[in-house]
Amino acid sequence: MIPYVNDKLNRWAEWRLRGRFSNGLGYPSAATFMRLTPAPTGRACTPSLDEEGFEVEKAFTAMQVKQPELAKVLFLFHCRGGGMTVAQMARECGFSSKTFYSRVDRGHREMLVLLDGQAGGELQDDE
Repeated sequence: MIPYVNDKLNRWAEWRLRGRFSNGLGYPSAATFMRLTPAPTGRACTPSLDEEGFEVEKAFTAMQVKQPELAKVLFLFHCRGGGMTVAQMARECGFSSKTFYSRVDRGHREMLVLLDGQAGGELQDDE
């Protein structure tokens, strides 16, 4: 696992699951200052930049096209598969837990390449 990519994907998952895509408009479902209030579980929310979320989302979308199997593994792993255990996520993908972790590692390496390509201007908007 690559810590830099893991942290970036964890922040992306939090960004995504907080409703960035629930209304399809790309606008936050709550005001920025609301993200600084403690979560109901007592865990404080860390503010994340929408820019970083969109950057990772763009790389993730590219991965879905190029390597959909790895994209599914990363989505399940970082978005927690709706509360599934690693064994359940692995079974969902048709792997053993060991293979699932191996695919997570491979997905992290591929995501690093996509993010680096984005920084270098290789992933352009189709607009």
